[in-house]
Amino acid sequence: MVINKNQICNFRYGSPDSLPERCVLRSGPLTAILEDGRLWYILNVLN
Repeated sequence: MVINKNQICNFRYGSPDSLPERCVLRSGPLTAILEDGRLWYILNVLN
């Protein structure tokens, strides 16, 4: 999965001042969680 910085959002978990920043990137059925710009884990979401 290729992630470019233009796709990285500013979604945060927890309190607004919590670090590092985490982001949710959705691409089709995959949901990737990014932490501080690095790939943290990928969820395969089946709705």
